[in-house]
Amino acid sequence: MGYMDDIKNKRFCLVTGCLFALIFILLIYSPQNVDPGYTNWVINGGGDNLQHYLGWRFFRNSGWNRYLLFMQNLNYPVGTSVIVTDSNPLFCLIFKAIRNILPENFQFNGIWIICSYLLQAYFSTVILWQLTHKISLTVSGTFIAVMNPVILQRALIHDTLTAHWLLLAAIWLALNYNKKRNLPGWFILTELTLLIHIYFLPMIIFILVIQIIRMVIQKQSFLRIAALPAVFSLSLFVGYYLFGYSHVQAQSGSFGELSMNLNAFINPDTVPAFLKARETLPLQYEGFNYWGLGVLVLIFLGAVVGNKEFLRMILPYMLPAAALILLAASNKGYFDGHLVYHLELPDWVYSWLSVFRSSGRLVWCLYYLVLFAVLAVLAKRKDSNNILTAVVFACAFLQMVDFQVFFKDCADRFRNPENQIAAVPEEFIKILPENTVHLYSSEGDSKIVDAFALYAADHHMTFNKSANARGIKHIYGGDEIDLNSMTCQNVEPDSVYIFHTKVSFPENLMNCAGFDVTDLDGIKVVIRKK
Repeated sequence: MGYMDDIKNKRFCLVTGCLFALIFILLIYSPQNVDPGYTNWVINGGGDNLQHYLGWRFFRNSGWNRYLLFMQNLNYPVGTSVIVTDSNPLFCLIFKAIRNILPENFQFNGIWIICSYLLQAYFSTVILWQLTHKISLTVSGTFIAVMNPVILQRALIHDTLTAHWLLLAAIWLALNYNKKRNLPGWFILTELTLLIHIYFLPMIIFILVIQIIRMVIQKQSFLRIAALPAVFSLSLFVGYYLFGYSHVQAQSGSFGELSMNLNAFINPDTVPAFLKARETLPLQYEGFNYWGLGVLVLIFLGAVVGNKEFLRMILPYMLPAAALILLAASNKGYFDGHLVYHLELPDWVYSWLSVFRSSGRLVWCLYYLVLFAVLAVLAKRKDSNNILTAVVFACAFLQMVDFQVFFKDCADRFRNPENQIAAVPEEFIKILPENTVHLYSSEGDSKIVDAFALYAADHHMTFNKSANARGIKHIYGGDEIDLNSMTCQNVEPDSVYIFHTKVSFPENLMNCAGFDVTDLDGIKVVIRKK
């Protein structure tokens, strides 16, 4: 194959892969949800997407300050950050920079999901073309990578985590370890990871370790090998302080709560598929990692056809892969409902690992590494090429059929969101003073609290509640206000206080002079008179 033919075929694969990814996600996600002015899905779709949207709305309203990704108007007066509201810090920064030209109601979730799928197809294609130089294997492998059910599951409940292309970019860098762009690429990728979601970081580190192992096997110089962890550490240091991770409080005491069951790769769990769902622990939904029947058949095919070549390819990386699986399964490993092992950890180790309490996510990269390894081995077969090509396409088709019900269910959920949040009472809007700056809410039903938070965002007020994945240090100097112990002296003239239950309402406020206490169908609203 000549150079020009190689470029032409690679471009064909790129166009085919990206076109498939675009059609695939638009058929499921719906073009309507991509419209930045259409906010129905992000508000009513369920999962954590509303919390992400609220984080973006308040961040957009906040002024620029030296803390960059932080804001005081949500979780007021302590404040919060789009890092801990999981609101996609990268897109938050980009769109806040142009907020003056954006419509009032603007969501970027749909744009993000489309971009993630296109980048998923792009990196899958360039990796597979480099490994196989075969149109059939590159296209079919890209189809399989795009149809990974984990990405779609994330789109339903946690859209920022659809960025699996970060993992593919890391794999691409590891394959091109001898290129000049490798070290700058790792620096940029680390910064992007910190600007998107930190849960990708352990998997990025795992792939970096794979590159180091590969460089050792290829007998690269010590200086070149040592430069890689040095550049990565520098980029981590820069991002840690530049983006404000130093102001985020680490999680403690919860490692293993959201772990992966050891049956995850063969367990459809709640996803309709050919294989039977297996038992998991109640909180192991975060460990959903089913590879699909098409991929499982393909792995079997690679092991049989590739034989020693397949084993030789994966053997050097089996130990770090086992360590990653152990991390995902946590110190208490279960297969179905049976405890397989229990490792006692020192308190400081347990606390450190609890930074990644949803540890079940941390093996997503293995899906791609194994898939690419199998296709690379099959590409080296000279005999029965047409038969192998047909079998690989059949596996891609089997993957699609295996998930057809799941894809349809996702399409239904995207088009018909059922998790409608409550409406703010009309009477509340009527009695709300025009000069209100701060809105305070007690604990209550999450849907009505979210409705008040959205109202506060729409009207550029502060709000004292936020569903943070982590706490932040008190960088703004404010302290959390306990509404249960409010006194007459605590009520501010530019603030409105909402009490959702009788238990949370401090009765002494009823005796304060100069206050209006209004009961709105069980919700008490306290307003200081002018």
